[in-house]
Amino acid sequence: TGAGKTTLSRLIERELSAHIIEEPIDKWRKVGDTGNLLDLHLNQRNRWGYTFQTYACLTFIQACLEADQSKQLHVSDRSAYSGIYCFSRMMMDEGSLTPLEWYIYKERFEWLTELLPCKADGFIYLRTTPYNCLMRANARQRPEESALTMDFFEPLHRYHEEWLIEKKNM
Repeated sequence: TGAGKTTLSRLIERELSAHIIEEPIDKWRKVGDTGNLLDLHLNQRNRWGYTFQTYACLTFIQACLEADQSKQLHVSDRSAYSGIYCFSRMMMDEGSLTPLEWYIYKERFEWLTELLPCKADGFIYLRTTPYNCLMRANARQRPEESALTMDFFEPLHRYHEEWLIEKKNM
């Protein structure tokens, strides 16, 4: 959130003729006719965390399966992997996911990622500060993100560092 993924993805798409698998935010904002799951998640994580993370993983996998297979290069501006290694792990550690939910989420993640016709060759980490992410999120003015603070971005940054730099909890 706010690191510059979409900007980089558009540059890669233009310069390398890659197929970009975008974060399915529109699906999260309008789940059928039932509501805005992104907003519910960001503002009531204890209640909606598991539901959101499960749906986010599912929609990422769907987006990968629907990708233009005629392109040699596919780039996802975020992936299900950040869900398991950062977002969901953070929620488990903070108590927004129960150990039962964490176990079910991990089991489903492993099963779903095995279904993918292509596997990730690597990850690009846009290493920025939590403060810059907060400022960028505020600048784009998504209503769902208006309540985000440094208390969200600082631990999220730490989880990305542990996963992509320190190679912990993989």
